[in-house]
Amino acid sequence: MAKDWRNTLVKKDTSLREVMATIDAAHLQIALVVDEQNKLLGLITDGDIRRAILQGKSLDAKAIDFMTKDPQTATSTTKRNQLEHILKNNDIHHIPILDSNGVVIDLITKALLEQRASYDNQVFLMAGGLGSRLGKLTK
Repeated sequence: MAKDWRNTLVKKDTSLREVMATIDAAHLQIALVVDEQNKLLGLITDGDIRRAILQGKSLDAKAIDFMTKDPQTATSTTKRNQLEHILKNNDIHHIPILDSNGVVIDLITKALLEQRASYDNQVFLMAGGLGSRLGKLTK
């Protein structure tokens, strides 16, 4: 789960200015555009904002006018390797996770998937020496 992905949620009538503030505050470089039931309508990244500004959109433009309307998504049953494949093949950094009704239930980021898993295993490694004491056990 990404930091607190809920901070990225905006409504379709949210202004470009407010979307930029949301993206800045959430520190995830994305805003998820949802309806009243949190059903995903689209998403907005820094790139979408840049393109909107270059197209001359006003800072009062509504999110629905410059969002990506058909983003890559996944479900809670999507395996980690499938998520990695989607990210890599589509050159994206975020995948909204949706339930069967299209409601956002999580946000997976490339950075999250790149983190190595850590385990609470104790390991004792013996190295060095001639091998004469444990030779019978290690041959």
